[in-house]
Amino acid sequence: MGITESALPKQLKDDNKSLDLSRDVSHKAFIRHAEGEINGNCLWEFPWELRDSITLYEKINASFNHLTSVPEEIALRVPHLTQLKLSYNKISALPHTFILFFHLKELDLDHNDFVTFPVSITKLLTLEKLNLSDNSIAELPDQIGELQSLQRLNLSHNRLHMLPPKLAMCPLKVILLYGNRLETPSQRVCDQGSRASLEALHAMNTSLYTSQVERLLEFPRVRGSHIMISTHNPSSMHFQFTQLQIFPDRVKTPLIPPVDSTRLEAVDLSDRIVGF
Repeated sequence: MGITESALPKQLKDDNKSLDLSRDVSHKAFIRHAEGEINGNCLWEFPWELRDSITLYEKINASFNHLTSVPEEIALRVPHLTQLKLSYNKISALPHTFILFFHLKELDLDHNDFVTFPVSITKLLTLEKLNLSDNSIAELPDQIGELQSLQRLNLSHNRLHMLPPKLAMCPLKVILLYGNRLETPSQRVCDQGSRASLEALHAMNTSLYTSQVERLLEFPRVRGSHIMISTHNPSSMHFQFTQLQIFPDRVKTPLIPPVDSTRLEAVDLSDRIVGF
């Protein structure tokens, strides 16, 4: 049934802080593996030496095997890992503990069975290179813009229809998008290479930012006396004007001063006004 942890050859251990669990394949073996043929020498699971004790490996290569999952405890057992290659396996998801790879810089997950983008990858703030080509991913999350160190991204040969504008927030230098179904930006543009893809991505992000600013600067039009107020204020001119329109019989006429009012004493003037 393939290599298990008990049958793992000791020569796979490397004193240079790297561990190579990949299979050396010939051209014919490569074609058979790519077509899904299972070889008896494939690893079906991670060896116990990586799952049961803490190691100081910085690089692990387990490509060309038949791994279907990544153990949840692996990030705690290999805390110094900077490079992880899991190409040509059968992995379809990553554990939530994957975010604990605090030093990971390079991650190869191409030629696997991913249908959705592993969201836990978006928390890898030190990640510089990500290869997810030749999977079946149809959508990228907005959180991908949180990859503040990502410089090289390969998403070729997936099922992407559009790219999130926030992807432009990553400091990308190279992005490969061949063989997708992109509409925004168009697949024709992305097939021209990395430079054209990056220009289209930044243009899309700039357009979105401009439209957001325009919406923020937009004020609602006010007709006549219809003024929007946030709180009830009986003393406001708007409220008083509205009351005059609703209750016209309450309109007060101006006070007509009595004859010779300028010559009267204050007490007499008050009496004349009140009506005494």
